[in-house]
Amino acid sequence: MSFFAPPQSPVKSIPASPSGALACATLALILPAAMSAFSLADAAPAPLAATLRPFLADYCVSCHGAEKQKGDIRLDGLKLTGDLFKRAPERVLAWSDGFPKPVVEAAAMTAKVPFAYAWEFTPAEEKERHTLREAKFDLRKSQPTPPLNLSCRANTYGFPHGVYSKFNFFAFYLDRCIAQRLPKELPEPGKPVILKPWVTADGWAGDYNEIGNWNAIAPAKDAKGMVDPQWLPDEYSAWAWRAYHTHRPEIRLTAPIVEYRKSGDRKDCGFGFGPAMKPGTPLAFAAEGTGEFAQVEFRDGDRLLGVSDKAPWKLDGVKFDRGLHVLIAVGVKTDGTRTSSRPALLVVK
Repeated sequence: MSFFAPPQSPVKSIPASPSGALACATLALILPAAMSAFSLADAAPAPLAATLRPFLADYCVSCHGAEKQKGDIRLDGLKLTGDLFKRAPERVLAWSDGFPKPVVEAAAMTAKVPFAYAWEFTPAEEKERHTLREAKFDLRKSQPTPPLNLSCRANTYGFPHGVYSKFNFFAFYLDRCIAQRLPKELPEPGKPVILKPWVTADGWAGDYNEIGNWNAIAPAKDAKGMVDPQWLPDEYSAWAWRAYHTHRPEIRLTAPIVEYRKSGDRKDCGFGFGPAMKPGTPLAFAAEGTGEFAQVEFRDGDRLLGVSDKAPWKLDGVKFDRGLHVLIAVGVKTDGTRTSSRPALLVVK
């Protein structure tokens, strides 16, 4: 589900149903399409747990939870997504989880519905990934390596059990999934949304196996030499995923917002913590780093906002339209190699 899918046309609020039971059933069955329209018009910049889950807990789960499944419908956890997929597979836009188990337990679903998950980075996993790369990279470096399914994994580098850092990844991934499937013009409230079908080859791929600051990304149909390719819905999400996946950043954004951090005053962390910006507000960008850079690029996903050719690395007067924006600083070294900051998520509404 998306918190802020960029609008393609004006959308009105979805009217409330006079029946609580009807509202619950309708929400459950058309949730992936309806919530996108709802969030376009009305949703606050808050994680899903702070908006939708209280509604489900108060009005739905008592009759459709682990202990009781009235009408054979369950609305909690993985079971919710599985039930929706069985009833209307074409209506489930995308989903996410903090654990990797659904990749195996829900293989049929991850083959047809994008699935994002993230887990902490450990020394044991680092060793496993180095071992896998030594065994497979030379064999695959000239071979096509498209993603095996529609799942995408990332690491919460530096954030053990990083629940809130995971929300950043889930938010932009699901947001881009919904943006890819929604039609250019949405129907009037109450009428079904005709979703565009997934074309897996039209997505992008990123190599999860790499441990570095500039992981390989490529169009899914052109991916080669990837040891553990992950599927991404578009180029924007691929750039954002690579930034999120940066191991030891040599550069970081210091303005207009900063990357997520675990503690302290986090009002400058953007999405989920700081206030939303208004469309068209001029913003000043700044970055600092430990590397020797010839220039620094400031980006919104794959979109280049501007370039700074000397320190201090700054860019002024950047304006954004309404939506969820993934801000990245890219340091370009004198030999042409690049290194990415971790992403900072900006809400404009």
